[in-house]
Amino acid sequence: MVLAGLLLAVASLAALFGVIHSSLASGALCWPWAAPSAMPARLAGAYGGLAALCWLASTRARRISA
Repeated sequence: MVLAGLLLAVASLAALFGVIHSSLASGALCWPWAAPSAMPARLAGAYGGLAALCWLASTRARRISA
């Protein structure tokens, strides 16, 4: 779960800069503050939320098994 959370955190940053799910029609990278829509921020927030959920689940799993 820790690895999944780490990968989702990286995906959050990648979505914010348009590396994945680019908001530009050409598929190019973009700065988060110059994006043509709010979609990169929403996707980054979704990935970040899932990363936090994985982190919480991994800490809970460690606490239960210890």
